[in-house]
Amino acid sequence: MKSSVIKAFVAVFVVSAAVVATPGQAATIAVFQWVPTTPAAGPAGSLTLSLPDTITTQTFNTGNLGASTAQAAITAFSYTFSNTLTVGLADLTTRTISSNTWATSNPVTPSGASLGIYLISGFQLAGSKVFPGDFRAANFNIANAAGLPNLIGPANNGVTPFVGAAANDAGYWRLGSFTTAAPVPLPAAAWLLISGLGGLAGLTRRRGAAKA
Repeated sequence: MKSSVIKAFVAVFVVSAAVVATPGQAATIAVFQWVPTTPAAGPAGSLTLSLPDTITTQTFNTGNLGASTAQAAITAFSYTFSNTLTVGLADLTTRTISSNTWATSNPVTPSGASLGIYLISGFQLAGSKVFPGDFRAANFNIANAAGLPNLIGPANNGVTPFVGAAANDAGYWRLGSFTTAAPVPLPAAAWLLISGLGGLAGLTRRRGAAKA
């Protein structure tokens, strides 16, 4: 019995130590803000991308991303159309990102907008929502045409509700901020180790009580 307890302890310790030592994945969190051009006022939005590697400059040197692009995730999204209807991350049913070049390589000034780093990855977001006053869900689209490192593709966002006016907004997504998160140990592994040791301690106590 003592041998089995020792073996169980070693197994739990090895597994837990391995998990504790496993680093999390480095990531860059980029937040883009909607810059409207048509109409010039009214629409507003925010799009947050979690890129699966570390980017250390806002000029977005993305050569280190490569094939890992497919792992990129939209972690936050909100948009208010020019007709005041609002959609969010939970309303999206389609999320397609088709490029691994995320943004312009240098600040540029697109027509009708100010100098900045702009999103150029082609993507298609779509969904449906029952808007206030409607009796069934209406479809909407958030689309960005793929561009080049020095040339921005146009973006168009549209919705046609069953009640009220439709919206067809044009503009661009401009980089507002980005942060880089370094790999960190996974904290859940510590609880695994503690629970394992607790279970072994209980087993030892029961074995001592049985002998008594």
